[in-house]
Amino acid sequence: MLSLRTKIQKNSTLLWCVSVDYVIGSDKDTFLGCNFHYLNPRFRAILLDKLTAKIGGSMPNWSKLSKIREIAPTVKRYRFDHIDKKVIQIKEDEKEMAIFLPLERFRKSSKSAVWSDSKGRFWNGI
Repeated sequence: MLSLRTKIQKNSTLLWCVSVDYVIGSDKDTFLGCNFHYLNPRFRAILLDKLTAKIGGSMPNWSKLSKIREIAPTVKRYRFDHIDKKVIQIKEDEKEMAIFLPLERFRKSSKSAVWSDSKGRFWNGI
């Protein structure tokens, strides 16, 4: 396990919180994450492949990532002081498996409704 605050400020990484997040940016108080659980499993795989192709081994560049259509409904900003759970870095060779873990828990909608909304958002370019 690792401290979210110290690791995220150092580099891009795939993390497990309550969801699987790919950290695509951070500043002093917040980080920007790509939340795979907003997409159904098929589109999670597509997005991970596209993220990996755009980023490679380097730091994320938002101008490149913003061109990935599927990323739009998944990007959220989080405050470090709102994270009250341990965070685990997911190893490079475990990313493919981690994005398929059934971690999606939505309070006001079903997962199929959230996934449908997300699909509509990236197909309509919103």
